[in-house]
Amino acid sequence: MFADCMRHPDFLVRIPDCETPEARMLAVVQWYLTSFHAGREATVAKKPYNPIIGEMFRCSWNLSENSDNESIENVYKVTYVSEQVSHHPPISAFYVECPKKKIALSAHLCIKSNFLTSYIAVSFVGEVTLHLLTLGETYIFTLPCAYLRCILTVPWIELGGRVSINCSSTGYNASVTFQTKPQQSGTPHKVTGEIKHIDDLVYRISGEWNNILQFTSCDGNIEILNVQELKRYRKHVRPLDQQDMFESRNLWQHVTKALLEENFEKAAAEKQKLEEQQREEEKKRLESGTEYCGKLFFKENSIWKYKYPLP
Repeated sequence: MFADCMRHPDFLVRIPDCETPEARMLAVVQWYLTSFHAGREATVAKKPYNPIIGEMFRCSWNLSENSDNESIENVYKVTYVSEQVSHHPPISAFYVECPKKKIALSAHLCIKSNFLTSYIAVSFVGEVTLHLLTLGETYIFTLPCAYLRCILTVPWIELGGRVSINCSSTGYNASVTFQTKPQQSGTPHKVTGEIKHIDDLVYRISGEWNNILQFTSCDGNIEILNVQELKRYRKHVRPLDQQDMFESRNLWQHVTKALLEENFEKAAAEKQKLEEQQREEEKKRLESGTEYCGKLFFKENSIWKYKYPLP
């Protein structure tokens, strides 16, 4: 899911090239807001697989500096790795980097679901940290809640809540409110927000996160961003025979194959096999009094950190 939010990596890698802290904060906010549209591929919500503890996912995107010259020295590679580091509570850790641009992004998020009468609310507890290593800038931001509406008819997803983006070293900060649609009328997916330098207003934000976004500077200049027209980069994933046994596509391949063949009985049996294996592993850890030891991430003061970050 989080990897799908990276389908506009060009918006990420351009951030360090902006000449001023103000321009960089604007670029961070624009990348942040376009990521939600990128991660929402289908118009109808579908139930994902329940992640298995130790499950990993790796992928990458290649971006050319010049569309006419895609030789290896002119390509920016953005890589993504994630691992399910806890099952109770469910915690996912992920890390993104672009070595050429000296960008590193990391997060560990506890996913909490609340089942209500006609919808499901999902909150992502934790923070995401973006490091611009050459500039020495760190941006910390939170995530909105996701709401799965109309679960008894045609389910659809909307985002809601107030999020913040802060860079303490420059004094720039942003707040964005994802507005939920009123039940009887109104437009879904609306956002409003502000970018400030300390307490001074710099930009106002308005629009819809899955359609048109407008950024209005304090002197009246307007920048329009149509997220529907943005290029989506295809993620590259290694073939199954080159993947670790716990990488997502390898781990779930038999369930996926059975579903594609519409053999739902076999899919349920394969899924049950994985779940029983997970329960057995958890039982062993509980009996021995040991915690899960991450393959790609390690735990430090309740925070999961990537083992091999950019220096």
